[in-house]
Amino acid sequence: MRALVSARLRRAVRRLQKRWARRGLILMYHRVGEEGADPWGLRVSPAHFAEHLDVLVRRTHPMALSRMAASLGGRLPRRAVAVTFDDGYADNLLRARPLLDRHDVPATVFLTTGYLGGAREFWWDALEQVLLHDRPLPDALDLTIDGAPFRWTAGDDAGPSAPGWRAWEPPPTPRHALYRDLWTRLQPASAAVRWTALDALARWAGVALTVRPALRPLHDDEVPALADGRLVEAGAHTVTHPPLDALPAATQRDEIQRSKRDLDERLERSVAAFSYPHGRLTADTATLVREAGFSSACTTAPAAVVRGIDPLRLPRLFVEDWDGDRFAEALEQHLSG
Repeated sequence: MRALVSARLRRAVRRLQKRWARRGLILMYHRVGEEGADPWGLRVSPAHFAEHLDVLVRRTHPMALSRMAASLGGRLPRRAVAVTFDDGYADNLLRARPLLDRHDVPATVFLTTGYLGGAREFWWDALEQVLLHDRPLPDALDLTIDGAPFRWTAGDDAGPSAPGWRAWEPPPTPRHALYRDLWTRLQPASAAVRWTALDALARWAGVALTVRPALRPLHDDEVPALADGRLVEAGAHTVTHPPLDALPAATQRDEIQRSKRDLDERLERSVAAFSYPHGRLTADTATLVREAGFSSACTTAPAAVVRGIDPLRLPRLFVEDWDGDRFAEALEQHLSG
């Protein structure tokens, strides 16, 4: 009986320790804006982002990702929250940065270095530009993607009628289904294969691919203006945004090391944080990230940060275009356990 009571007591203590253990949270944003289609839910409005920052200041301990990563082996501040952005949209500087300054909330921006300069939109935005508009498309598409034939017929497609559609939902029209199918095929492809296909699609659709102001990547001179190393730090997000776990080790190494080298040269200092595109990695990927000189790396696993977690597999919460109340609820769900 005494052994049974002792075992129950130990389990109760462990439950209490888990419940009251200090938990942190890393938030993942992409865009702060209002314009354009948003099939992947990457956009948070400036008004909602301001509400998020107000909640963070009032209810949490906002801190830089670098400080959070450094504290993982010691004492994580209670209710610590780090803000991050992926990709490198210009609105991170034009829309998000003024709000971060106003609330004095630090952030880390993970930059996809091959897009810096703004010569092209991010490939997933270019695909949306080609397909998700109200103009008619040709009745049939015959396309070869990296040697594989692809065929599509329009059926009863009359153009998008669902501006709020998200790509993980059932497609409301044939062209929404086409967008999702082509995205799936282009995601693991090389940058050269992607742009060969996108340029062919644009010619087929009669669309002149442009770089829209609301969706453009950062210009070269905007990178140091955003990531000044004081309130906003820079991290690397590869060169071309591939799913790293689908690539051979040599290609992964090149994507990881080149992105770091490019940012180190641009900013004239060493960047220490990395973000895995799509959150996809293997044990070998994490090793390559460490060997490249990164001390922390973020995934997309929606979980809290706790003491002792692997700094090269940091979880993050994907933030949607929630109002302040819904955002506060999401914080509590993860910070309270």
